[in-house]
Amino acid sequence: MDWSWISLIVLLFICSHQEYVQACDNDCKAALTHEFRNILKQELEPIYEILNEKFKPLDVVTREVGTLRRDTRDMFVMSEEILQHTQTVVTKQESMSRDLHSVKADVESYDSHFRDAESFSLNTSTTIQRIARDTDTLDTKSLFIAQNVNAVKKSLPELNNKLSLLAENVSAVKKYLPEIKSQISVLSPNLYDIKNVTDTFKESNCILMAGQDRDATCDPVCLNNGTCVGPNQCQCSTGWYGQQCQHAICEQGCLHGKCESPGSCICSPGWTADQCQQPICEPDCINGFCESPDSCKCAPHWTGDQCEQPTCDPVCLNDGACVGPNHCQCPTGWHGLQCQHATCDPVCLNDGTCVGPNQCLCSTGWHGQQCQHAICDPVCVGGSCGAPNRCDCELNWTGDRCENYDCAGAGGVNIGNQCLLLSEERVTWDDANQTCTNKPLGRLAVLADANQAKEVVAYLAANFRNNEYWLGGSDLSNEGTWLWSDGRPIDMGRPPWRSGEPNDCCGASGGEDCLTVRNGGYNDGACTYTLRYICELGDPTKY
Repeated sequence: MDWSWISLIVLLFICSHQEYVQACDNDCKAALTHEFRNILKQELEPIYEILNEKFKPLDVVTREVGTLRRDTRDMFVMSEEILQHTQTVVTKQESMSRDLHSVKADVESYDSHFRDAESFSLNTSTTIQRIARDTDTLDTKSLFIAQNVNAVKKSLPELNNKLSLLAENVSAVKKYLPEIKSQISVLSPNLYDIKNVTDTFKESNCILMAGQDRDATCDPVCLNNGTCVGPNQCQCSTGWYGQQCQHAICEQGCLHGKCESPGSCICSPGWTADQCQQPICEPDCINGFCESPDSCKCAPHWTGDQCEQPTCDPVCLNDGACVGPNHCQCPTGWHGLQCQHATCDPVCLNDGTCVGPNQCLCSTGWHGQQCQHAICDPVCVGGSCGAPNRCDCELNWTGDRCENYDCAGAGGVNIGNQCLLLSEERVTWDDANQTCTNKPLGRLAVLADANQAKEVVAYLAANFRNNEYWLGGSDLSNEGTWLWSDGRPIDMGRPPWRSGEPNDCCGASGGEDCLTVRNGGYNDGACTYTLRYICELGDPTKY
């Protein structure tokens, strides 16, 4: 309890009695007024200054601070009313010095004034409680702002600590007011007993008027070089506050920790830096920043506990791997930002579409691995399909499908509805077979049946009586089994064979295994003989 209030009450009583008035005269009155003003200034002005200074930088709490400031001004107005009552008391003291019989009435008037003071104390307590509640609300709002508004965090880092300081000061005032109320309640009905107390303080009344107590003690003691200036009243050294000067002051505030000593913060786990404003993430955030202890805020297109994993949006397709922000690494056969495009090498031709690695989807009229082949339906007989349903005819072939062959134009003769080219060049059977095959749609002649064989024999008898020609038949695969080159069996009757043939005779090296034709019919001869040959042009098996 602050004994300055007791001193003030004693002074009031002393100065109301003539014998003490003579001792104190006008100086007592002036000291009384001055002392009362100092007490009000000590109790109320720090609260006003703290409220005005601590919340002024925060635009977001301006309205709340305005309310607190209005409450503080109301308190000052009420204080002025008390001061006016005190001045009235001084005026009445002059009247009491002229008429001691009016002291009782004046004391009763004092009692009324003290009841007013008690009511004021109750009102002040209610106001302080509202201030405390508002302060708690503002403290929560300030913490939210400190955590979520970077600009406020940078410009007002000391807010949290100052709000805590304000809360403690308010709490101290709240604790102090009940003591005042209690003292007033005790003193109000016992004003006449104060005279006995004043005898004790008579010799030191001038000291009391100055508001000092040289023999004051503080229990518990003042800490951190604080000075005991009154009973249980500490005057704190720079950088400390509190009833015992037990709380340090950090001007910039400790956002996530506590002020251990003036200007020095002890940070809570997970926080660091001068004001405990910087969170700690272990391990570090790779592609982002530490937003709160062990919690990373990732940069765009990064994820993971440490922001170590890139993200791709849209995602990589076809087993592609996201190796960087929106960067896909595609597997073989795929390409594109999302690996959405297949790769065909070589490329698809003729408007074909690559639908998978080296897989072409051909447009209408084309086929092949690269869609390089045109489709003709029906097929080209004596030519190639150069474009969808367009035949490019070989030499001596005509028609939409190259179905007509100009046998005479090719130097051949039409025998039995076959175009045969009789060559006068003498070669082995193998060479003859190769030469005929190299001609467009050509092969070593294969006769359709015995009737055609008769026509060929008759033609040779009429035009090339003594010449012998290779045909496209042999028994090379199986001795005695004669087959045409297309796999059909050769008619073994007579005709078409000459009399006594085939006989595999005459000591031919390796035997007589290849088919010839001459005047009279078929004959077997050694494949190594050099004979003329007959090519068949327009081979229908090659359509």
